[in-house]
Formats: sequence, structure tokens, C-alpha cells
Amino acid sequence: MIVSLLIIGDELLNGRIKDLNTQVAAQFCDRLGLSLNHTITIRDDKEAFNQAVDFLGAHSQGILISGGLGPTEDDITKTMLASYIRQPLIENDLARDLVANHYRAFDKEWTPNLNHYHMIPRGVTPLHNPEGLAPGLFFKNESLWLAALPGVPREFKAMLEQSIGPQISDQNLIKTQQLSIRTFGIPEEKIFGHLMPNLWGYLAQFGKVSSLPQIRGIDILVRSPQLGPSQINEIKNFLNNSPLAEFIWSFDDTSLVQAIIELAKEKSCLISLAESCTGGLTASRMTDISGCSSIFMGSAVTYSNESKQEILGVKESTLLQWGAVSEEVAREMAQGSLKKYQSNIALSFTGIAGPGGGSIKKPVGMVCMAVATEKKVKSHTYYFRGTREQLKWRFSEQGLFLLLNELKNY
Repeated sequence: MIVSLLIIGDELLNGRIKDLNTQVAAQFCDRLGLSLNHTITIRDDKEAFNQAVDFLGAHSQGILISGGLGPTEDDITKTMLASYIRQPLIENDLARDLVANHYRAFDKEWTPNLNHYHMIPRGVTPLHNPEGLAPGLFFKNESLWLAALPGVPREFKAMLEQSIGPQISDQNLIKTQQLSIRTFGIPEEKIFGHLMPNLWGYLAQFGKVSSLPQIRGIDILVRSPQLGPSQINEIKNFLNNSPLAEFIWSFDDTSLVQAIIELAKEKSCLISLAESCTGGLTASRMTDISGCSSIFMGSAVTYSNESKQEILGVKESTLLQWGAVSEEVAREMAQGSLKKYQSNIALSFTGIAGPGGGSIKKPVGMVCMAVATEKKVKSHTYYFRGTREQLKWRFSEQGLFLLLNELKNY
């Protein structure tokens, strides 16, 4: 089934907020076996709505609509939909019940005249909103269905899973299977142009191949409805005995942080951090994963030289001789974190994220990292380019890969 996404909102085209729903819709469609072929963003405008639905309806069997269902004057999706299907807004008993329940779930009292959530186009089905107040809307005729959902990403995602999925579950959908080959530390041109020039052709016999650059690596995807366990095992065996093997860190969609946490649990290994230039970003990423508390002991964000000394025990002489951004300081930070948190492996960062603070010898984008265990400590220096925010993410990503590799050998 081919599906399209129509996103509505002046605020998106004015640059005041970012679209977060396209990725959510794409992931939802991919899981259900739907093909998301178009996405269009329009202003709160009736003529633009009619043109967009006409176009998408000619190229799709279903249209997901995001935004414009709230209580303010610019929330006009409901009225535009009513006009498009040529039906009046009428009071709907099911919508009234849904909205009343939505408000009760948030310990609020519903005042119908303030939002008119219970007034929906005739022939349209109201949908439960598990994360908000406004109900969604579902319309279907012989050739097309339309599902209008709130634009708030939390509500949009929850309604896709809990309200839209059941509406289209009887469509005999064929799910596409996928193998993710996740690599680190090697660019696309080296993989396909030098290391394994025939790799793309080999993988293409199993399905559609895509190459997706990530922060510090390349994800190679193979997708096909016919991709079964035997084909996946054949590909894995081939790659595990290929020149690319040393660069592959995963064969699924598990995130880097999730992979670290799962491996640490498997090996009963406690992890701690010492962060300077990353400012706690890596700790935040660790704690985004439920269950991390069983292996993650903590992070010391030691931004100043004084905090490096007082909290982690970095020697003043080391700071004076080598400077805060040095492998020597990174090593003492990691060892200090190991001792402070009684962990088994500690990772440290100290670098220059810019835009100021760099020099010829130590430019913006330089970062020193160390990984310490009870038996050894390894340090590394890297140079990256980017904005301050980009550099912090690249520092964090590189450090996490060092941590993953150390865990594999722990």
C-alpha cells in the first residue's frame, strides 16, 4: 500500500519549529509494510490543502495528515477536511465521549464551547488520542483513506501506533524485511571503491541496497519482502569473512549506546565517564536507555582545571606540563573516574569544541580520549570539523566506539 504524508502548519514553513513527524511516519509505515512515497508541507490554507490532497490522492491509497487539530483559530484542518469531502461539521457522540475521557485522563474539565472537539465532519470516525486532548479523524471511501492527527510529535506517534494501525490492519500488508550492516571508521568510497568494489552487486541479489552515512560510520541496508533468515545468515557469513569485518559493529538497528549497555550487562561490567568538552552529553545518551542503571555508575563533568583536580585527582603538574587538552590529562581523568565510581571501565573526554579557544598546536576540533580499566589505560587524539554542537556529538560518538571495542575485549 502506498501512503503519503501531508504536514500542515505555518510555523513549520516560517522556521519556528522543526518537522519531527516525517521520520516517525516513515518508521511506522516501514514496520507495517506500507510504502511512504510522498511528503508535502503546506501552510494553513484551504486552497493549498485541496491541491495537496488531490495530488497525494492520485498517487496513494492512504494519506496521513499532521497538524491543525488544536483549539486555536489557525487549527483549520478539520474544517478543510469537511470542505474537501463536502460534508458538514456535526456533533458526534463518539467524539464527545472520547474527548471527555481525554480530559479526565489529564484531570481536566472539558468545556465544549472552547474547542468544539466533538464537532467533526459527517461520515468521519473520531480516533482516540492516548497522549493529548484533540481526537484524530479517519475518513475512508472506495479508493482512499485519510487520517488527520495532531502535529505534536508525542501525540502523532502514539496515535499512529494505537489508533491508525488498527484501522488499516486488515489490508493484507506485506512487510519488508531488512538487514542493517553497521560500520564504523571507514567512508563509503573506501568500502565500495577500494575495499570491496563488488559488494553492492553482491548485496543487490538479496534486495534493494542503500548506503546511509552516520556521524562516524556507514549503515548499509538490504531490504526485501523475500529477505528471510537463511539469506540474512548467508550475508552475515560472507561479511564476517571479508575485509569489511573489522569495521562492522552490528547487524541490526540497535543504537550504539544500546549495544554498549547490552554488552556491559552480558559481561557484568560497570561503566563510568569523565567529561569535559562534551559537557555531560555522553552521560545523557547513556541514561536515555531504560535499564542503564544496572551498569552505568555515573559521569563527572569536570569542565574547569580545578574540578579535574578536585573531583578526578588530575595532577596539577600534568595540567601545567601538558595542558588540559592532552592525552596525559585524559588518561588521569579516566583513571580518576574509575576510582571514584568503582567501575570496571571508564571513558574520558577533553577537547576544544570551539568556536574559540583553539591554537595552531591545539586547534578547534581536537579531542583527547582515554579508556581505563584496572589493568591498563589507552589514550587517543582525534581531529574533527564542525560547529560546536556537531563537534560535541562527534566527540561523544567516537568515544562510545572506543568504549564498545574495549567492552568486546573485556
